[in-house]
Amino acid sequence: MGPSGDVDRVISTLRPKFKACYQTALNADPAAEGSVSLVTRIAADGHVVDVSAPDKTSMSPALVECLASVVRAATFPAPGGTGSTLRVPVTFSSQSSPTR
Repeated sequence: MGPSGDVDRVISTLRPKFKACYQTALNADPAAEGSVSLVTRIAADGHVVDVSAPDKTSMSPALVECLASVVRAATFPAPGGTGSTLRVPVTFSSQSSPTR
């Protein structure tokens, strides 16, 4: 599996935690939905250095922070060099699971 496939595998392991964040948001607001792109800076060794959501989103700040904390805890394949930046798009709608 190449680097892109390895990243996809890591993201797929995060989906249940993303869904748990969304369920918490739904408990607070049954109409919660939206999209966010989490800009993730990865160190040369694969550890997450920073996660931000620079684009405007209709998601609540609490939901965005929950999603960001999930990504912060992940370890990605080591990109080497000076590290890498990855965008992790997450979308929720009231009748779906998270998609990427």
